[in-house]
Order: sequence, then C-alpha cells, then structure tokens
Amino acid sequence: MQNIHDSLIKTLCYSDIFDYPLTFEEIWRYYIGNLPVSRSLLKSRIKHPLIYKKGKYYFLKGREKIIQDREKKQKVAERKLDKAGKICRLLSYMTGIKLIGISGSLSMKNSSDNDDIDLFIITEKNSLWLTRFLTSLLLVLMGEKRDRFGILVKDKICLNMFISQNCLTIQEKDRNLFTAHEIIQMKTIINKEYTYQRFILSNLWILEYMPNCLSMKDINASQLKDNCSEKSLRNSFLTVINNIFFHFQFMYMKKHMTSEVVEKGLAKFHPQNSKDKILNAYNSRIVLYNKKIHYFKKPKNAVFEAIYSRTLTY
Repeated sequence: MQNIHDSLIKTLCYSDIFDYPLTFEEIWRYYIGNLPVSRSLLKSRIKHPLIYKKGKYYFLKGREKIIQDREKKQKVAERKLDKAGKICRLLSYMTGIKLIGISGSLSMKNSSDNDDIDLFIITEKNSLWLTRFLTSLLLVLMGEKRDRFGILVKDKICLNMFISQNCLTIQEKDRNLFTAHEIIQMKTIINKEYTYQRFILSNLWILEYMPNCLSMKDINASQLKDNCSEKSLRNSFLTVINNIFFHFQFMYMKKHMTSEVVEKGLAKFHPQNSKDKILNAYNSRIVLYNKKIHYFKKPKNAVFEAIYSRTLTY
C-alpha cells in the first residue's frame, strides 16, 4: 500500500530541483508513486506540514520564491516556443521525420533567456542517419543549429536525440525517473502516422514511476496500423544509404565523443548529460525531507523543537 503523503513529497521534490512549483493538475499528472490515485483522493490528502500553497501553485516549505521564478521563465519560454514551432514545421517537410518534440526545460515552459531549444526526433526506420545529416545541414544553412563548442547557444536548435521507428523502446539501462519525466513532459509539435502513440505504447514502463501520467489519447491504439505495404526495395535502398551516412558521421564524431550515444537506431547528443546530476539532487532532497517528516512526527517540546529545527534549515 502506498503512502500518498510520501509520494506527494517526492513529486514536489523532483519539481523543486528545477525551481518549479506545481499546480494541482500537474501534481496529479506527474505524481510519483506505485499506484494511480484519483484527483479527489489526492486533493483530500494534499494537506501536509511541508506542503504550502500560494495562489494556484504548490511548493515545499520555505520555497515560495520559486513561484516568481516560474512566472518569469514562462514569459521567456513563450517566445522560444514560437520560434521552435516554426522551425519544427519546416523540418516536418522531410519525409524521414515522423515526430518532432520539444524536450528539456522548454517543454515545461521553464527556460532561462540564454537556453537553447532541445528537439527530440523520431525518424522513419532505417533512415536515422540520413535524416540527421539532412536536418543538421538545413539548420546550419539557416544559422539556427547550436554549435558543438557551446558558444552559440541562446535560442539555437540542439538536436538532442534521434530514435528510429524500429527502435522505439527505451533500453532497460536507461529506464529511470528522469527518462520517464522527459518522455511525459515532452511537447509534441509534429506527429505523423500516430508515431507519438506508438512511442508511448512501446514505453509503458513509465507508469512504474508516474502511474497517472497517461491519458486515453496517449495510449489509444485503435487507429494504429502496421504498414505492411511498405516496398521492400525502397526499404533495402534506405538501409544501404543510411549505413553509409552512419559510418561517415560516426568517423567524423569519433574523436569528439564524450557522453554521446551513437547507434544505428539511436543517437543522443546532449553536450551536458544532466541525468545523474538531477537524480542525485532528487535523492538528496528525499533524504532531507524524510528527516523533516520524521521531525513532524516526533513528540515535541519547546527546547527540542528549537534545537532540532536548526539542523533542518533548507
């Protein structure tokens, strides 16, 4: 049986890493727990000595200032989203692109002014490296691609991750709270042939981390059809061309690679992989707030409270 109060603290601890207070609907959707919980039950349990509310936002005790941070970043994000939408629609004319999503902080409208724009792209099967080359070339010609050295970053496009249609399932070693959150918070701009729905159905493991995160439209498989009519000759031709572009790009990138993941069906290029940093920060917050919860459960007297509370200053 899950402890709803503990799950609420976990949910707010994760968002707190990003200085991001949550509305009630966001708490419900990004709820970190073992089992789904109804909105009515969650609302009845949300009162807690460590959970505060101001206006429509909930946050952890002592963190009221992050409301102003969120509202400020939201205004910045609106401008970035407008630009990202225009570029995504242009890229969508490439037949090899089946899905484009905005990932990272911008997907939550939580961007700083100097941030770049992270894109997550799913390509037609056996065409990832051909599609990546053409996408990168177009962005370079437009002057919109983030450079490898991190000099030109503000409002530039970072081709954060590519996945091929035949590799939609996230590998088991990469399944964690961070990845699950990134999948759910992604803002889908282009979705051809119900690729987003296929991607979600291939990664239902995310429900192990956030059991409320999916709606029926995310997992409705009624309109999905396997494209069995695909011409084998075209598929074979694409495979050959894609292999050539893979080896060409791999040889170019090999001497510069650090934490990148380069496979025929997967490419992850974020220059600063923050997964470990975020998960460590999350676990540290959980430990801290578990101590605070323990404090609130203890019988108190004035002397004990004065001494013990000093050790729990945020």
